[in-house]
Amino acid sequence: MAIKPRQELKGEFVTGGKIKKTAIDDWHDSYVHKSELGVLLNVPAGGASAVLSAGGFIDRIIVSSATAQDVSIGTAPGGTQVVDNQPVAANGHFIHAEDFFANNAPLTLYFTSPNPITVRIRKTQFT
Repeated sequence: MAIKPRQELKGEFVTGGKIKKTAIDDWHDSYVHKSELGVLLNVPAGGASAVLSAGGFIDRIIVSSATAQDVSIGTAPGGTQVVDNQPVAANGHFIHAEDFFANNAPLTLYFTSPNPITVRIRKTQFT
């Protein structure tokens, strides 16, 4: 099971062809449900925070930057409890993949960077 680009997945499903279980597994692993798209946040220079609703877990934080810089993510202003000065290349990104829960109360994450960044937080609700 692997995450694959859409064009590669489409090649596995052809009219009249026989579908393999591995193709179904790859499609499932590559698929993002609209409920998992999460929060998109444009963080200005200096930083900002995002409040995430209670219930569910965060499984991925993607940080993109137009300029090379270090980014920190914490649970308090200026904090580094989640990510401590992670370098981001110019026009690059990093993915922080760690499951952590937003259980019974909203969770606030604080993003600190000297220049603007774009953050996508993927949060899955409990059902």
